[in-house]
Amino acid sequence: MYPEYHDTSKFQHPSPAAVLWIIVREASLNPEIADTIRWKWTASGEYFAASTYRAQFFGSVTTKLQSLIWKPWARPKCNFFAWLIIKNRVWMSRDWPRIDVCPLCRIESESAQHLLVTFHVTRRVWTQIAEWVHYHQLIPSHWDITHSVKY
Repeated sequence: MYPEYHDTSKFQHPSPAAVLWIIVREASLNPEIADTIRWKWTASGEYFAASTYRAQFFGSVTTKLQSLIWKPWARPKCNFFAWLIIKNRVWMSRDWPRIDVCPLCRIESESAQHLLVTFHVTRRVWTQIAEWVHYHQLIPSHWDITHSVKY
């Protein structure tokens, strides 16, 4: 019948409207000066569609593995799985919101690195494969320590 009461005194972050007010409260407008729009993604300040396209990729990670991932000889689902690994988007948990702890071991954080390298079951599988194919470099104890699956 009545809306729930939420204690807002516990919020630590200001609302977007408050942040905007802090930014613009000191601004002074002069009606005699014409407004200008400046595009920050180009040196000239002019808008170009190509600059918008480039702006989409600011902060993205590049890798040399994409040519290997999308080779036509692999099945599409294998290509997609490899792409998810490189992007660190392979998660065992489907909970929302996602919990960052591996749902299988509940010890380490859930990541592609953990799933493919540090998870105890995965390490056993790699050891068995190494023994089966007689290629001892596949044994995890022979690997260099890394914190990423990227090359």
